[in-house]
Amino acid sequence: MIRFLLIDDDDIISVIHPATIQRAISDSDIEITPSGYEAIALIDELIELQEAPPNYIFLDINMPEISGFEFLDRLTETELDFLKDSKIIMLSSSVNQKDIERAKTYPMIRDFISKPLTVEYIRELVGLAN
Repeated sequence: MIRFLLIDDDDIISVIHPATIQRAISDSDIEITPSGYEAIALIDELIELQEAPPNYIFLDINMPEISGFEFLDRLTETELDFLKDSKIIMLSSSVNQKDIERAKTYPMIRDFISKPLTVEYIRELVGLAN
């Protein structure tokens, strides 16, 4: 089973993206958090319960409370070590060149894409593309 974590405050995206992931990979486990703080709490809970980390994390850039970049900055060494094999993909509703350049400064970011996710992108990401 492939595990996904979607960190996005947009209610519509929080419905559309899980449905898209399910269409791409029917045997998937999807957690959704509307904020970076809740995502950090979820990651800490997974660590405490000794559960597997998400394989893929889709991280929105612009969120209230803390941005996607601030979320990354607030991860502790323990959390970063736990997520070392997770692939983090930054999502944006715009293609701001400054955000793209900033994302490149984070070694844990694997990709930067514009919303919305597509079935084709997800299948390619996990190695299921035809």
